[in-house]
Amino acid sequence: MTFADPEIRPLPTRAGGGPAEVLQQFRRLQAKLAWADQTPATLFAPVYTPWASAERFAEAMRQLYLAHVRLLRALHDRGPLTPAGRRYAEIAEMVRQYYLDWPVLVDEPQRGGPDDAEPLRFLFGRPDVVLTDDGPKVVETNFDTYAAGQERPDDMWDIASELFEVEQEYRDFGRPLQGMTDYFLELAGEQPSDFHWIMPDTPATRRELAPLIDYLNRGPATARHLLHFAGDTGFGNDPAEATGRIGYLHRSCSIFTVNRDRERFAAMLAELAPLTPTCTVPLGFSVLASKLFLAWLSDPAARPAGLTITEQDAIDALLPWTRILGLLAEPTVNRVICLKDKYILKKADSHQGADVHFGCNIDPETWRSLVMACRADHVPWIVQERVHPTQFSLPEYTDDGVRTRQVGLSCCPYLMGGRLRGLETWITPATPVLSMLTRMQFVPHFIQGARPSSGG
Repeated sequence: MTFADPEIRPLPTRAGGGPAEVLQQFRRLQAKLAWADQTPATLFAPVYTPWASAERFAEAMRQLYLAHVRLLRALHDRGPLTPAGRRYAEIAEMVRQYYLDWPVLVDEPQRGGPDDAEPLRFLFGRPDVVLTDDGPKVVETNFDTYAAGQERPDDMWDIASELFEVEQEYRDFGRPLQGMTDYFLELAGEQPSDFHWIMPDTPATRRELAPLIDYLNRGPATARHLLHFAGDTGFGNDPAEATGRIGYLHRSCSIFTVNRDRERFAAMLAELAPLTPTCTVPLGFSVLASKLFLAWLSDPAARPAGLTITEQDAIDALLPWTRILGLLAEPTVNRVICLKDKYILKKADSHQGADVHFGCNIDPETWRSLVMACRADHVPWIVQERVHPTQFSLPEYTDDGVRTRQVGLSCCPYLMGGRLRGLETWITPATPVLSMLTRMQFVPHFIQGARPSSGG
């Protein structure tokens, strides 16, 4: 199977109304958003991707996910591995125990075990994908339940629908929050269900999550969403079956977030446990968020037996060169040190941009010291080849009028239950900086002529 870029094409701008008026209206709408202070105040005209191209893109991600699940099976079954694969497995086993260390929670082996016949139904995530001249490159998989921030591309989708002439064929599918609504409704089926979201108790989280939960609860009452913050109590003691509704725990934040406020999360989860006997995605799949798996699959000498041709094609097409720093031979380490502009260092198990170092932004001596310190660390670090984004020409509304701007793009598919539920696209600078993680500039992204996917 051949995997291609998602084709990105600009939509025509609105007839009537000058650029200044469009920009003024955009800023008025943007000011109402919870995250308005986290993005530049200019507006990119919307883009679209034809359905067939978006679905090819999503299928590549599904195949990469299935390859990740094969690594879980290799860990579970302790089957034959190459010598290189065994070294990765030893590290992965330690990492896996960390990811399973959720307070109170116990995995359900009957759901989502390594031998589950339909692992795609547990795919819930948003891979970080940079578009390059060599095709899309996955720099982080985010294959777990905490696909946060989805309200941001949804807001841009909504604003673009109001400010531009977006035809109905583009509006029929691809709104991210509607895709999330559909996912939970499909999960509930005909059985009334309660989905309990757990989050840290911060002003920013309260401000951003409340509108998302409100939107989800506008849908059919079959799927009801409840938002809980660390330390909340008083949920009642009736088990889920006594309410006539199925209770699900939606692990809407990561183990990293939980560990920053573990005592209060544990108290909350202890009360929620009788109400939520089931997780939306089994606990055992949480380890798929580890960057260790990217390195394991990227290394041909370490890959497990049994990968399908399409899974191998997806790995080869999508993954930049990625390795565990502590497993590299000295000549390769020296190459990483000498060619610092070509590499990025990341802790294998970090979150939200923490412990990410770009060689191109660090002086040579500091980079050498950092590489050697990370190589000797007791926790695994990965080294990844830096990818260079393709430059796209997009119309941008600014105070000086509409200009054509050359920009790099990251384009991430929302995959829930194995199906494409929308696209998130934002500007990626040619030279990476950490501020791009906190001041992301989104591009409204539509899907043309879409049909719901079977999810593989």
